[in-house]
Amino acid sequence: MGQIKNGISNWDVSITMKNVEVEVQNLPFDRDNPCEVCQTTEVLLLKDITIEKRVELLPYVAGNLSGQKPSQQASLKYDPFKPNAGLGLNLDLNKNSGLEITLNPDFSQVEADVTQIDVNSSFALEYPERRPFF
Repeated sequence: MGQIKNGISNWDVSITMKNVEVEVQNLPFDRDNPCEVCQTTEVLLLKDITIEKRVELLPYVAGNLSGQKPSQQASLKYDPFKPNAGLGLNLDLNKNSGLEITLNPDFSQVEADVTQIDVNSSFALEYPERRPFF
């Protein structure tokens, strides 16, 4: 349980590593006492913690060049080169909120889905929806 007094956080700490066969703890544990928090003996003091505000400028430059081959003997005919540039800004307003702004976003750089292999599969791939507003 954490307590804050005079700007100092005082936390009771218990570390447990569980495996199928072995359970390791950093303190003695009475199985007859249902209160696990009451049995902690280690104390972690957190004081003088400063949170640095993040300011990130994320520029990008991308380009696209495509072409077509009208017939077997003809050479490739390229479409005009399509350059694209933009800027992203990540700014922490305080420790609880931040601001993200993008000028001319490149949606191909949006977080990619988890890699799935589609070899000899009779089912379509399904990706979970990861946008926060759904």
